[in-house]
Amino acid sequence: MTLTKPILPGIEVVKLERHEVIKHSAAIHISNTLTHTQRMVSNVLLKNAFRDLLSNDRHQLKVSALAQAVDCNTRNIKGLKDILSVLVTTKLEWNVLDKDKKNIWGVSSLLAYAEIKNGVCRYEYSRGLRNIFSNPNIYARLNLLIQRQFKCGHSLAIWEYLMEFLCSKGFEAGHTDWISVEAFKRLLGVQNEPLYKEFKYVSQRLIKAPLKKINTLSDLNAEVKYERKNRRVIALRFKVSRKATYKLPQDVDLPSVLLDDGPVDTSQITEGHQGNGQVLDRLISFGLTEKQARKAITTHDECYITENLEIVEKNCRAGKVEKVPAYTMMALKEDYRPNKTFLDKEKEVETKEVKAKLEQQKRTVTFGKLKVEFEAKRLESALDALSKQERGTLENEFLESLKGSDGDVILKSYNNKGLKSIVVKSVFNVFAKKKLINTPITQKEFKPFIKSRGYKIGEFTKELKAIGGQTMLPL
Repeated sequence: MTLTKPILPGIEVVKLERHEVIKHSAAIHISNTLTHTQRMVSNVLLKNAFRDLLSNDRHQLKVSALAQAVDCNTRNIKGLKDILSVLVTTKLEWNVLDKDKKNIWGVSSLLAYAEIKNGVCRYEYSRGLRNIFSNPNIYARLNLLIQRQFKCGHSLAIWEYLMEFLCSKGFEAGHTDWISVEAFKRLLGVQNEPLYKEFKYVSQRLIKAPLKKINTLSDLNAEVKYERKNRRVIALRFKVSRKATYKLPQDVDLPSVLLDDGPVDTSQITEGHQGNGQVLDRLISFGLTEKQARKAITTHDECYITENLEIVEKNCRAGKVEKVPAYTMMALKEDYRPNKTFLDKEKEVETKEVKAKLEQQKRTVTFGKLKVEFEAKRLESALDALSKQERGTLENEFLESLKGSDGDVILKSYNNKGLKSIVVKSVFNVFAKKKLINTPITQKEFKPFIKSRGYKIGEFTKELKAIGGQTMLPL
């Protein structure tokens, strides 16, 4: 979307994508020890509050929307409370690189206040941070879908730093300023950790590993350059450019409340009300009757429903679900969500034996997600390879297959919404998959995909042995 007027004083008219948040460089050039999930939550809260920073002291967001935005579930609400507690107590020291000459050095807690009540998170920023955030003369435009691709706080922090540089240069490729090794460690909040006194560990864990993730998972290409004195590295900078082609992750979107063009609508965020109207509409879009949808709402909470619908939608994109209503009902009944959340995993301190078991469970869940994602990409590539005439022929054959008592409902939905209907699109994907993909996934083609997503083949040795055919999820 193109903004027709400044968002806040100090921000010129820019083309701001719906998944982006504007973040002042003062909040990027900071010294802190935030984990990946804590930093993501911080960015989501900033996007939610951004348009009202000058007019409102307090901001609010549904817990379910916050959880969806950082790609986790809220079964363990304590984990989210712990993150908010950290944001309230974390010392945020800004402008540590002295790049923003209009802002002096400062320090504050990242959040001044936070509470969770009746499924709603309410929070406040200090007056100092509001003044900093509301006058972003130097800023980065951060995509909240891309930030979820990282699993490490260091990768996310460096990506934000590189994005701020590109924004300051109008997205032209170039080199960042030289930054001393000590200032770089301070930027990542590890200046006091004994491990990083030796540069070889800084190089391995804080530079090479994060850059590999950034180049693999994000919209940037980056490499590091070193300055040496007496054969000792004393400073570094990055050569950075934006990828010519990059597709945003398609597995899940941000909550609609974070995508609105105007101010956040809080009319439905009231004590004890969870905005079930949107959930009802979404359940119906998955083919449930209104009676079935209302029963689901009375049986399960909003987070439970939303997270299971995301699993259903992922498998629909992969062409794995033909009877969407039945599959949706089964998902709500059996609970297809992963057992562990990111919030849980960040808090776990267990014995070696329990850790090993949890790691195996994590690998199994991750492998399943990768396989579904690859199947969706495989089908998408097959469809993209069709000519316009071939695509038209395929859709005509699909419509012919719907004629008859079993397909009349789907055909009616197609006439109303075309392939934009989740139910129709899912049935079409199953049809197209049978027509276009006649061979099961092989290790030869799947392994490069695993590597492209930033994982090592050795992590999934056991799971890869089972590859030999397409395992359909139960309908």
